[in-house]
Amino acid sequence: MIAKLKSTYNVPIIFTEIGSSPDQSTAAQQTYITKTIAELVAAKATCNVVGANWYELYDDPNDAFGAIA
Repeated sequence: MIAKLKSTYNVPIIFTEIGSSPDQSTAAQQTYITKTIAELVAAKATCNVVGANWYELYDDPNDAFGAIA
């Protein structure tokens, strides 16, 4: 997907919201984090990835994500 973005738009790429679901086990979250960071670091050199922001706003355990009043 990252290579497709690079070839299609040829602009710097920033991932603004990456994260894992709170429903996943700790082991699954750790695997996801390790895999994702490695992929983004590799894509930095080849696909002009310039940044990524970890986003984690889970404030309701019933799948109602985001700011809830």
